[in-house]
Amino acid sequence: MPARSLKQPPTQRAQSVVFYETQPNGIATQTIHLLKIYPNPVTDFFEIQHLGNDVFRKYTITNMLGQNVQSGSVITNNTVNVAMLKPGIYLLTLNSDNGILGKGIFLK
Repeated sequence: MPARSLKQPPTQRAQSVVFYETQPNGIATQTIHLLKIYPNPVTDFFEIQHLGNDVFRKYTITNMLGQNVQSGSVITNNTVNVAMLKPGIYLLTLNSDNGILGKGIFLK
C-alpha cells in the first residue's frame, strides 16, 4: 500500500482512547478521547489529530526496551517525523495539561 500524503484527508475513523485517572481519594475516573494517528503503520511521518478539548503539548516515542528514542512538541505542528527510527513497534505518549495518553505505532 503506498504511503498516504498528509494533504489528503484521512479516511480512517477516529479511535476512542480510554484514559483512566486515579483521583487523590483513590477512585479511578474514566475519560474517552477521540484521537487520530495516521498513517499507521508509519513510514516517514505521522499526524496527530485530536477531536476533543485537550491540547497535547509534548510527545515521547519509546521503543520496546523502554528507551525514549524521540520527543518533541506538538503545539505548533501535529506532524511527527520518524524517518530516522528503525522499523519496529513503538509506544507514542502524548502529554496534555489533563494527563497522559499512550498509543502503539508501527514503523515500517
